[in-house]
Amino acid sequence: MKKINFKSFAMGFLACIVLSNSLSYAAQFKPIQVAVDTVKRIIINGADKTPKTFTPFTYEGNTYVPLSYIAEALDMKVKWDDKTATIYINDSGHEREDVYISSYAYEEMSAAGRLVTKDENNKKLFYFEGIQPDKYRDSMAPCTISYKLDNIDKSGKLQKKYKHIVGKFGFIDGTKSSQDIHTQLVIYDDGGKVLYQSPFIRSNMEMINLKVDVSNAKGVKFEIKTTSFNKGAKANIGFVDLRLSNE
Repeated sequence: MKKINFKSFAMGFLACIVLSNSLSYAAQFKPIQVAVDTVKRIIINGADKTPKTFTPFTYEGNTYVPLSYIAEALDMKVKWDDKTATIYINDSGHEREDVYISSYAYEEMSAAGRLVTKDENNKKLFYFEGIQPDKYRDSMAPCTISYKLDNIDKSGKLQKKYKHIVGKFGFIDGTKSSQDIHTQLVIYDDGGKVLYQSPFIRSNMEMINLKVDVSNAKGVKFEIKTTSFNKGAKANIGFVDLRLSNE
C-alpha cells in the first residue's frame, strides 16, 4: 500500500465536485493522507467492474470512487440538474422523483394490525404491525388501505399523474412465530378492478418487487390477506420504499 501527501489532489478533487462557478467561498485546505492501490478489483453482482481509468483511494476508512462509476456499474444513468443542483440516478437518466405512498393521506383503512411508517437503514418502511390471523373466525386477517391519487392542489389544478406503483412487498421481519403465516397482496383501482395480485408468500421468502400500472386509476386500494395454521402467530407485513413513479 502506498501513502501519498494529497494536498494538491484533495484540492483538485474538491474542485471536481463544485458544479457551479457561481459559487464563491473562502476555505482553508490542509494536507491529507490517502491510501492508494488498496483496492485491486471491484466485483458487482458477480461481474468484474474494476475501473480502468482511475484508482480508488481510501481515506479514514472509506473508499472513494466517482458517483458516475457506481451508477454505470449498476446499469444506471446519471442526470445533473444545474438549476436545482440535484443529481438523478435511474434507468433512463431523466429527472424523475418518485413520491412515497406514505406521504399521502389515506381515504379509508381497515386493519388487523397497527399501521407503522418509519425510516430504517435508508429504507422507508410502511407496514401493518402485529397481524394475527387466528383472531378472526375464518382465519383470514385482511388489512386494507385506500388512497386517492388524483389529488387537487389549492389552486384547483390536478397534480402530477403517476404511471406506476413501485417498491417491495412482503414480511418486514421474519420471526419464529410468523413462519406459518402466508400472505398475499391484491391491489385494486377506485372501481374495484384488480390491478395486481401476488402469489402467497411466507416469511422465509424474498420480498416481491412491484411495478404496477396505475396510469388510468384515480385511486388505489391495497389489500393484504394473511392466513395461518399456528395459533397466536403474528407478523409485520407491508412494504419497503412503496412509491408512485412517473416512469
